[in-house]
Amino acid sequence: MPITELAALQLLPSNNFHSSHISKLFRVISTRQSAVSNFPLYFFEDTTEESIIYLISSWNDVDSHMKWIESDANQELLRLSIPYLKVLRLFHLDVDFTGVEITFRVHHYGESLCV
Repeated sequence: MPITELAALQLLPSNNFHSSHISKLFRVISTRQSAVSNFPLYFFEDTTEESIIYLISSWNDVDSHMKWIESDANQELLRLSIPYLKVLRLFHLDVDFTGVEITFRVHHYGESLCV
C-alpha cells in the first residue's frame, strides 16, 4: 500500500500562494517529483494562515521517498525554494491517499475540480 507524504511549508515574507513565481516553482516541483514517484503532488493554502502551505503526495514506500529526499534532483529543488519558503514539518502517513477524492477550489478560475 502506498504511503502519504504530508509536508507543512511556510512562505517567507513578501511571497504568497498566488504569486506567479510561487505558482511556477510549485509546478516545477510537482512535475519533477511526480515523474519520480508516479503519483500526483498537490499544494494547498491554509485557510486560516495564508503563509502556510501543505504539500500532499504519495510514494510506494518510505524508502522510495527517502531516496528522493537525498537525491541531487530534490536537493536542487530545495535550493531553488530557499528564497521563497521553508519546510516546517514532514510526515509519512500510513494512508493510501490515491483512493481519496479531493475537492478543491481553483482560486484563479473559480471552478471546482475533483481529482
